[in-house]
Amino acid sequence: MNSNSSNFPQPISIPTATSNTNAHTKSPTLATSPHQNYYSSSVPDSKISDTLVSPTSPGSLEDEILQRNMQHIFEKKRRRRESHNAVERRRRDNINDRITELATLLPDRDAVKSNKGTILRKSVDHIRLLHDKLRQHQQRIQELENMLEVYRVRMGHQQTSTMIPPGHPLDLSGIQPHLSHANFGRDN
Repeated sequence: MNSNSSNFPQPISIPTATSNTNAHTKSPTLATSPHQNYYSSSVPDSKISDTLVSPTSPGSLEDEILQRNMQHIFEKKRRRRESHNAVERRRRDNINDRITELATLLPDRDAVKSNKGTILRKSVDHIRLLHDKLRQHQQRIQELENMLEVYRVRMGHQQTSTMIPPGHPLDLSGIQPHLSHANFGRDN
């Protein structure tokens, strides 16, 4: 069976009644409407023979319309499935590209060869390490600014008694406190 035959309904064989001389035989006849799902034995003395429906018979028009409707439904489902698969493929490719990019940003170059789970785990660990280092550096900056302020106060008292020439290594007048480090912190 080829792949196209599974998508399209094949011509159906509908039993037709023929006259029989035997009055004792009553065979059920298949209903001619595609919406009827029962047998009818209302035709007396009938014999059922299988014949293909000719294109000019009244039932064939209904069958053709039904076949076209089914074909339209199958095509619509196929297009929807293909569209969904394409969207999912792009999403997976995007995720895989970002994971590969993360692997190149890690200090451990062996991570590039690792699987996705390992790359993600190492990325999270590295980000946590960077957050810890950032907090430590912010604390150190704060300590140094506090020390600088203490020296300024001390030097301010001493500068009134002894003037330090501008540009001298002990001249702290041009140094401003570092306040921008607070912008890097995260509220936890």
